[in-house]
Amino acid sequence: STLPLLGVMIYFLYLAYKRPSLASYNIPNDADDAYIKETMELDGEQIGLMEMLYVFLSSLLIWSTLGMYLNLFVPRRREIIHRYLEEGVQVLGDVYYDNPRKKCCFSRVTQCF
Repeated sequence: STLPLLGVMIYFLYLAYKRPSLASYNIPNDADDAYIKETMELDGEQIGLMEMLYVFLSSLLIWSTLGMYLNLFVPRRREIIHRYLEEGVQVLGDVYYDNPRKKCCFSRVTQCF
């Protein structure tokens, strides 16, 4: 799933690198409207720099969140599991838990669950 995203980022870098050499960015100051329209049609449809920035920032946010999760929460979770396995109390046989504070909700019920 990361290779297509890497491909998109490389494509965006290529487009941003080639953008200054396009004809629509090198229009002379005394050009008329017909010449401007012709050069814009010659270059074709372009992806805006703001859309490229949004894609880059959203992918940066996703990868940063994943990195924080892997660096902060996973080691803590492994430590808790290790402590549970090493220091936990082992009980052999049947264990019954009786809670004397448990109250029945229905008056006709003689045995609470």
